[in-house]
Amino acid sequence: TLLPLLVLVWTELRRPWLLALGACTAVLVCCAMLLHFGRFWFAPMPALATLLIALAAWGVYRLQQSQRLAHSDALTRLSNRRLFDVMLTRELGAARRGNRPLSLLLLDVDHFKHYNDTQGHQAGDDALRRIAHAIAERARRPRDVPARYGGDELAVILPETTAHAALAIAVDILRDVRALAIPHPGSNVAPVMTV
Repeated sequence: TLLPLLVLVWTELRRPWLLALGACTAVLVCCAMLLHFGRFWFAPMPALATLLIALAAWGVYRLQQSQRLAHSDALTRLSNRRLFDVMLTRELGAARRGNRPLSLLLLDVDHFKHYNDTQGHQAGDDALRRIAHAIAERARRPRDVPARYGGDELAVILPETTAHAALAIAVDILRDVRALAIPHPGSNVAPVMTV
């Protein structure tokens, strides 16, 4: 009956193994007390197994969460450069083996340094987040990889995509970013942010 409470508390602790060890000890002590005082034996193995399964499930969840954080850019929530490099190598190999097309879009935010200098870094971060979201909306297939390539450079790996189809996606991204209408007074390209 305490397991749901333990799971709630578990997620807030830094050392869940310590909680699991304490819970297992408490189960064994309760079983011993029931046997000694009540002459009733409650087998501790099902409770201990449940606790250990909960600990294992929590461990798997934390591992998946840490892997997701290790492969995503903190600012844009796109894939980071490390994952981009790994996926590009993997997709290049798959394209060669299967003799299939592979397209790569490299995008650079126009005059971003000037925007960052004049509007401030917070505004620059917000603009990058919005642009990254617009790009991610166009890279929706399971194997598409939108990524932050560098400071203001973004990239999209498009497996099984011909040059013609990639051009259409690129045009859509250009239009979507312009449609965000993020004012960029220092740009000589347009009055709004463009890529």
